[in-house]
Amino acid sequence: MQIFNIAKYKNSNIIQSFYLSITQGFVALFLLIIDYFFAKHLSLEEFGRWKHLIFVLNLVIPIFSLGIAEGYKYFLAKENRKHEMFSKVLTIYLYITLVMLFIAIFLNFLQLLAIIDLGDYFLLSLFIPLVYFSFSINKILRYAYINERNINNHTRVTLISYLFFSIFLFLSIYYLKIIPIKFIYIGMFLYMGIFLAPIWFLLKRGDLYLQLMKPDKNYLKKVIQQGVPLYIATFIGTLSVNIGLFIVNLYGDKESFAIFAAGSIEIPIFAMLSASFSQRIYPELVRLVNIGNTGDAKKLWIKTTKQVSFITYPIIILMMIFAKTIILGVYDAKYINSIILFKTYLIIGIIRNNYYGAILTAQGKARYITLYSFFMLISNFIISIICYNFFGALGLVIGNLFSTFIINWLQLRHENMAFDYLTQVILDWKLLSMILLILIFYFVPIF
Repeated sequence: MQIFNIAKYKNSNIIQSFYLSITQGFVALFLLIIDYFFAKHLSLEEFGRWKHLIFVLNLVIPIFSLGIAEGYKYFLAKENRKHEMFSKVLTIYLYITLVMLFIAIFLNFLQLLAIIDLGDYFLLSLFIPLVYFSFSINKILRYAYINERNINNHTRVTLISYLFFSIFLFLSIYYLKIIPIKFIYIGMFLYMGIFLAPIWFLLKRGDLYLQLMKPDKNYLKKVIQQGVPLYIATFIGTLSVNIGLFIVNLYGDKESFAIFAAGSIEIPIFAMLSASFSQRIYPELVRLVNIGNTGDAKKLWIKTTKQVSFITYPIIILMMIFAKTIILGVYDAKYINSIILFKTYLIIGIIRNNYYGAILTAQGKARYITLYSFFMLISNFIISIICYNFFGALGLVIGNLFSTFIINWLQLRHENMAFDYLTQVILDWKLLSMILLILIFYFVPIF
């Protein structure tokens, strides 16, 4: 009789989700390390230029994504034709990248003619399409491995690739000390490389292949019809999350932008952790909904939300306690005004514990996600502007906080899960205790 079945736990949902969290968390850590060295060696103005580049990339990638990856994920779970679907999506992304490259070349040519001024993005903009392509292919490969329940292999290959690529990070840091003027190009190559590094090995180990195909209009139409509402929602969500950066970029200078961007350091960590778990269960949610078992789909979502919360809430508590140490350690004393912003963003992390609207998406009702995202953007903008007049930069974070809570609650009500979420997640005595600790340490700093 086998008392402890290792294989059972190795292939459980929480372990598989944790594997995804490791790989995506490594990306967040990698970018944080880059920020650490840049903040130590660059002026506030130069660091502001670097964070502005990340801000632009976080806007450009969703703009040109067209919801293709989300549509691909949905139909992959529903139809499971991995080779044909991957090749078609790969071809679509290649065409989009070429269009982006043409636009970038044209804009740079206009600057050479002194018609426009791209500022820091002259020549640098030529690399943005390559970053987009690397990010997009990495994303659909992850979806393919998730759908095949082959996450163990994905984690192993990705981490080995990342560890080898880390060598380039330290070499680049050394190079940065020699020629500081090149920092923004070094950062761009590192950002692109972290997504590019594992692609070839994932293709080989995942039994996939590079095959360009003629554009399939019917497939593209089908994917876009499913993906566009999510694409619009993702882009609106990106705008909503970054509304503070928009306002600071509009009214402040590079130094103010750098301080505000430093305060929002927690966003990638919790977004990637929650994304890992939600992506892991998404194929199962689609299958359950398709066979009419919505009740079990909701139970799976609640269960996963609790699992994520038991991981993220202790992290939030520790970060809240050591917020000052983290900001001054990662950045510098000149970023001290980022501490309160950082702590307030951590509050938002309380509900960055899953993808809200997952059941609606699995039901093919993605248009509602778009609608809620639009409401979130509007409410975030209005509340942020009001609070900005009273609290300055902190008001922008408060606006984000309130609008995020409101819209997520409305989505839960739409899915008839608000009561279950309240009783099984928020009022779970262990999770509620941690939420209270988070709030206590927010208002009563220890270190």
